[in-house]
Amino acid sequence: MKKALSAILLAAALMALCACSSEPEPVELTTDNIEDYLAFSFDYSDVERQTKIGISFGYTDLTLDCYAVASGSFTDASVTVEIPLTNGWSVSSSDKAYNPDEAETLVCSFRLPATGSYSETHDLIAAIAYFDPDVQNIAYTITEVSGTFTPDK
Repeated sequence: MKKALSAILLAAALMALCACSSEPEPVELTTDNIEDYLAFSFDYSDVERQTKIGISFGYTDLTLDCYAVASGSFTDASVTVEIPLTNGWSVSSSDKAYNPDEAETLVCSFRLPATGSYSETHDLIAAIAYFDPDVQNIAYTITEVSGTFTPDK
């Protein structure tokens, strides 16, 4: 009887140990699930105003920050975010994201580090008739996602 009870307890202990040592499965990231693992925030710098040859110009920076909202790590993760610019603003021709065919849309493509923490800043310009950017109402679309997220145990 003691041997049988010992064998049952040993088997239960081994099953518990095996269950604890299993690694979490990586999750394939998609445009539908990325915000379960990653959050985005945006901020504009103060608008600098200048008048050149009688034309009013505005200059500001838009900073995109993202950070993990779940405990784990990203592997080979890339994200593309499109931000339509409003109130007369466009991407400055000196900015790395400038596209003359789509200057009123900021397209940010980046590779995430394993931690998910990432930040980039872009130069925006406006001329003649423009309003200060509205940081409270930034619309964005996540258009492409690849890679995986592995939750911590």
